[in-house]
Amino acid sequence: MNGDDRWPDVLSRRLHATLGNRVAVVNAGIGGNQVVGPAEYSPEKPFPGGPSALARMERDIISLSGIRTVVWLEGTNDFSRNGNASFEAVRDGMRQGWSGCAPPSPACGWWAPR
Repeated sequence: MNGDDRWPDVLSRRLHATLGNRVAVVNAGIGGNQVVGPAEYSPEKPFPGGPSALARMERDIISLSGIRTVVWLEGTNDFSRNGNASFEAVRDGMRQGWSGCAPPSPACGWWAPR
């Protein structure tokens, strides 16, 4: 536990070994997070996974400077007992998230689920 052994930590070590300090890895992950849920999130209505990925796109990706690549691993928790989302809802949510992420941010627009 807390052994810096999550995949972003491993990626960071590998990139630093190759590129030195010219690269940084930002892990903005939230355990239990969902793409399309919860429908509402606030201090008065908390949810174990926090606000939806769509609600976090601006804060966690778009507003950061110097981003060149994004690995957006989302959707798994949408299909859990807490999520109970349909494939279509998650697919559409991911499309919506990336449609709002357009140039001038070079990190966005390189791939979108079909």
